[in-house]
Amino acid sequence: MHLDSINQLRQGSPWQDAAVTVLPVPTTDQVAIALEVNLDNYLAAWHWWRERLTHAYPLVIATWGYDSSWEAAIQDSALMSRWECEPVEQMLQIAAQTTQTDLDQYLLEQIQLLNYAEYVPNLVKNELEKTRTNFGMAPDLPSGMAGDFLGLEQYLFEWETQHLASYKISIEEQTAHQTWYLPINQPMALLILPISQGWQSLAYVPWFGNNLKAMPLIQQWQSKFGAELVCHYGTMLQFLVKGKAENLQANLFEIAWQQLAIAPCTAALPGISIRDHAHALRHLDRWFLHERP
Repeated sequence: MHLDSINQLRQGSPWQDAAVTVLPVPTTDQVAIALEVNLDNYLAAWHWWRERLTHAYPLVIATWGYDSSWEAAIQDSALMSRWECEPVEQMLQIAAQTTQTDLDQYLLEQIQLLNYAEYVPNLVKNELEKTRTNFGMAPDLPSGMAGDFLGLEQYLFEWETQHLASYKISIEEQTAHQTWYLPINQPMALLILPISQGWQSLAYVPWFGNNLKAMPLIQQWQSKFGAELVCHYGTMLQFLVKGKAENLQANLFEIAWQQLAIAPCTAALPGISIRDHAHALRHLDRWFLHERP
């Protein structure tokens, strides 16, 4: 990928006069090309370049640098420092060799971070009361459910799904925690990476979460649900979802608990449950994941 080819491609386009800079990718002999975008045009830019790039992938990033030029801010971006990650090719290789069994085991271990049973006496009673508050009624639980945190969430989600007509929470309130972050007054760039798939971008621009497990998981989401990574803000990942609606609706709980396993802060910070998150995904074609210190 060369700057000349990018400049040729953008001739006569809305992006022909955008500032541009070349960023060496640490641990490789490759480069990424950054084009200046802003809050008014970043999404249009992503769509435009996504449609035209065949051997490269566009990713929206933002950084800090109020007192410097756009180019200096992007060149100094902490995103491109790669923190203390393995070399790019090594990360891609590890991710590609991750088995489904290893990934599932990791996710099941991580989802227990949202299990507050040891801190909250009568957790099951509290969850049933929450359902009763939101739906005006609650189910009787099968025996043995108290010790199965994920099973409890799934059982209540499936019961609540059958009674959505009684759900008292507005769609706006259900989905509020999935509102995309807007980097107001931050330098933004459309980063053109030398890859063909969005999941590979985490090897080049690492996220704060577990990149080696996130990459194969995002690859699955892309393949199964048409989820494409659009924005990467260090601790936040934002996706557009283009898959068939019926496929998404049939897998809401699976998607929800996987997302919260790989990015627990998505739920922990706003204080929502797995089933709350699954209900939100029912209404969305955009996903927001957050994992921070």
